Amino acid sequence: MWVLFSRVGKSGLHAYTHCVEKIHYVFINFRNHEQVEHLCYISVLGKSLDGGDFLPGLVGLNNLKNTDYCNVIIQLICSIIPLRNTLLLYECKENIAKNIIVVLSDLIKKIYNPRNFKGVVSPHEFLQAVGIESNKNFKIGTKKYPLDFFLWLLNKIYRHSNKMLKKRKLSTLKKKTGYMKRKLEDNEPVSKDEKKNPE
Repeated sequence: MWVLFSRVGKSGLHAYTHCVEKIHYVFINFRNHEQVEHLCYISVLGKSLDGGDFLPGLVGLNNLKNTDYCNVIIQLICSIIPLRNTLLLYECKENIAKNIIVVLSDLIKKIYNPRNFKGVVSPHEFLQAVGIESNKNFKIGTKKYPLDFFLWLLNKIYRHSNKMLKKRKLSTLKKKTGYMKRKLEDNEPVSKDEKKNPE
């Protein structure tokens, strides 16, 4: 799991100014489950560019034209610890276009980043992905019920996790059957014709 760190160096340095102007990011890796579990027990204050303190995970989300229903559900997901931890540790190993789960995972990682520029995160990229995935049922600028969005999002997460589980099982099965085929091929008796005419 990679957490986004946006501030690099000290203010006033050329490299720091360049990073801020060009919006460069440095990603720091949460490698294991224990580091993510510590988020429940250890609270480290983040420092924004204006000098204000904020708690990572308890940051505001920009309201982009009637998207408060979405912001409420994102904050709710951050408070469901097993789901939050899964999204923080989620890594997309396949080279696929960003789907809703990848974008949601990136958003949760930004929310828990202790080195954000400010104590507010923009869910714009996530909302764009939601609009595409939902066939514009949940899009920026339209008011919806939070419960409808929550159920839709949980359904997407459930389907994605089932698909990933099936892929893992299929991959494991293919490895095992491939191993079995090799074992069978290695143990096949060689016919008399093959012994006389090796190709």
